[in-house]
Amino acid sequence: MTAAVVVTGMGTINAVAASVPEFASALRSGRGHAGDFDWREYDLPAAARRILRNNTRSTRMSVCVAAEALRQSGPPPDPARTGLIIAGNNLHQSYIAGNLQALQQESLKFNPRYALGYADTHQVGCLTEIFGIRGMSYTVGGASASSNVALLHAWNWLRTGTLDTCLIVGACSDLSAAEQLGFELIGAASPSGVCRPFDTARDGFVWRPAAACLVLQRQPVAEAGGAPILGELAGAAMVMDGNHSSNPTVDGEAAAMRAAIAAAGIAAPAIGYVNAHATGSMLGDETECAALRQVLGGQAAGARVNSTKALVGHGLTAAGAVEAIATLLQLNGGFIHPNPLLRDPIDPALRFAGAAAEPMRCDTALSNGFAFGGFNTCVVLRRGAA
Repeated sequence: MTAAVVVTGMGTINAVAASVPEFASALRSGRGHAGDFDWREYDLPAAARRILRNNTRSTRMSVCVAAEALRQSGPPPDPARTGLIIAGNNLHQSYIAGNLQALQQESLKFNPRYALGYADTHQVGCLTEIFGIRGMSYTVGGASASSNVALLHAWNWLRTGTLDTCLIVGACSDLSAAEQLGFELIGAASPSGVCRPFDTARDGFVWRPAAACLVLQRQPVAEAGGAPILGELAGAAMVMDGNHSSNPTVDGEAAAMRAAIAAAGIAAPAIGYVNAHATGSMLGDETECAALRQVLGGQAAGARVNSTKALVGHGLTAAGAVEAIATLLQLNGGFIHPNPLLRDPIDPALRFAGAAAEPMRCDTALSNGFAFGGFNTCVVLRRGAA
């Protein structure tokens, strides 16, 4: 028997905030600054101090956001009925590059635990030990759509009763200089260092480290435990383009949105808000606009369209989790955050967010995640209990 899947806890670290309350404030104001990340300043279980002492930045961020989300979620869930999905691949590139440099220099700084720390699966081991998770846990990858892929997996597990609780962690893609240069050489990264989603002056994405966690539960389990109902993951879908490159397709993106809407059991006119993938790339933003016109035409044309990346930059594998939280904060708070650098919109047919936060009342939203390699993902989110 299927059950609704609800969000009971959230945690994030990103370019404008070091916690969810800070993020809510930054979204309303259109600005913020998280400062330098220091895991030792977070309220963590005792086991975390030992495990994180000699660990990667990505793993440390994942533990911190998971701890915040679990505190909000309320009573500890049943360990055997709780799972974990770490969203992302190649998460520790800066750590790997540093150790390879130490090896080449025959330095004593080479980490003797490197064989454990370089693997993405190391995060699964660390978080399951720290938080006592005993249910099915693993990593999933879908490039910049990784977090939405994880949400899709968890949605299927929970609604069918495979698990009662699942943590989704959009892990930090900790790039080295090589990956950053690579994105610049293919023209994906912004040479100006400014993110302008949906604007005619856009020139590429701006990478910013980020991590986020959502605690998902079967609704009967959440209600029985007295957990807060922050929102519902009502539907999710993934569609592939059959294309290994970086050029997206309108048909693939539109198909993913339609599939997610159908999975939620609603029609397109029910969508009042779209948290677009919108990285500020030339082709990507144009393609998403065309796909949105296909899906949200007619009666649905009134949906507001926005890009959280205008404020936080592109968190790559963490982007979908950060933006799911941003979407729920806006749905529950009754506002739409600004897109401050949108001066000359590329598509006048869409109702984009303005330069300042505005009131917005709607119940249901789409959050898109599109990625190199032809990954098209979309999740449907509903606001929490009044």
